[in-house]
Amino acid sequence: MSAALEELRPAAAPVPGGPAAALWALRDVWLVMGRHLRHVRRVPQVLFFSTVQPLVFMLLLASVFGRAVHVPGVDYRVFMVPGAFVQSMAFAGAGTSVGLADDLRNGFIDRYRSLPMARFAVLAGRISADVVRNVLIVVWLGIAAQLVGFKITTGPVQAVGGVLMLMGFGFTFSCVGAVIGLVAKTPEAAHMGTSVWIFPLTYVSSAFVPSARLPVWLRWWSDISPVTAAVDAMRALFIGYGSATGPVLLGLAWFVGVPAVCLPLAVRLFNRAANR
Repeated sequence: MSAALEELRPAAAPVPGGPAAALWALRDVWLVMGRHLRHVRRVPQVLFFSTVQPLVFMLLLASVFGRAVHVPGVDYRVFMVPGAFVQSMAFAGAGTSVGLADDLRNGFIDRYRSLPMARFAVLAGRISADVVRNVLIVVWLGIAAQLVGFKITTGPVQAVGGVLMLMGFGFTFSCVGAVIGLVAKTPEAAHMGTSVWIFPLTYVSSAFVPSARLPVWLRWWSDISPVTAAVDAMRALFIGYGSATGPVLLGLAWFVGVPAVCLPLAVRLFNRAANR
């Protein structure tokens, strides 16, 4: 870790303000992101276990409920795959929480304070690295989804749109995870804090059953949930199931609104932790 941090020490202070300072800040973000990605390369178990959990969920749901749940117009094993994709992004947000809390506990923030670098670089670098890791998780799950019969039946433009919706969801959850990790301050508390809301949020949605089958008192939330928006948009864009317009617009509203609230809050919490 110390060797990676030494890379962040510039030869000369950047010019205050202007394009030079912005480029220097982007360099800081890039270096911190590289530090986290090197950690994944050196400890591949992190990426392995990040994909095993959603993969196990996907295969179990397809095997156990594949013939028990009937969804009009589509095979259930195909219906639930976008839900498994979104659930994997939710768990990736939990990884952001635990990672930031671990950095706080291990003194990474204290070492960062001694370096002349952009204050937001550690936070932005962590979230950026998690977005890159999410891409690897999605690629792996996409290959595994072939085992349950899932295939993209729409065009390449729609397929790319579905992937972008999924990545937008992952980025949004990473922003939420950053806030939780900075509040929790320890990896154990961060893990528990994310588990409390991930499971209710993913299951009270159309991820694994149609929203119409939920109780009325839960359906109102499912209809506006970010999970439902992302899943329904992916189903429409990947396999042509339903309309994409409404879910895409609702999803974009969530993907803009949540980071607009969580990112400034995370920066404030991070600066407070760095100034202790």
